Amino acid sequence: MNINNTKDRVESLLNQHSKLQDSDNMLIGYVWHLDLADIGISTKRITATDLLIHLRDGDLTSAEAITRARRKLQEENPHLRGEKYAMRHNEQTHVQEQLGYNTQQIHMFND
Repeated sequence: MNINNTKDRVESLLNQHSKLQDSDNMLIGYVWHLDLADIGISTKRITATDLLIHLRDGDLTSAEAITRARRKLQEENPHLRGEKYAMRHNEQTHVQEQLGYNTQQIHMFND
């Protein structure tokens, strides 16, 4: 699946299911469920081994592409942000300080 299809699919899912806005794991699982359905495989009948084989073979959208699309969509579309979005961004400076970043310099570039 190409990135534009991924972005469109993620946007549709975030609009339809607000619970997916706050959970990358749920979002990834939902996209993979749809990916498997697209190739005619029921998630009720697939083994974990077969799921991993499909992931390895590129039949499933990569988790990185899904979460990248979610982050970009939520950055550009406030209505797609879940309840945890503001909490994560409120903690940003604290996390940067814990990681040893010079937060004074970072604020200068974010202005």
